[in-house]
Amino acid sequence: MNQKTPPFVPGQMLYGAKAMAEFLGITTRQVFHLTERGRLPHFRVGRTLCGNRSTLAEWAVQVEAGAPAETAPAQPAE
Repeated sequence: MNQKTPPFVPGQMLYGAKAMAEFLGITTRQVFHLTERGRLPHFRVGRTLCGNRSTLAEWAVQVEAGAPAETAPAQPAE
């Protein structure tokens, strides 16, 4: 990998799938599903899934910007 490792920032780490799910507003099962398929940025501490708040927030913005129409949330009818 040629990606640059971001510096560690105290308070940025989300420890566990539950913490990641709560931060993203999704279920823990969705966190596992997305990480298993390599679609959600994460790392492990031992066997525990972890994520960086700023990295996950950036990922969510990128997903929203590039989300296909059929997976985007439905807009209320006017």
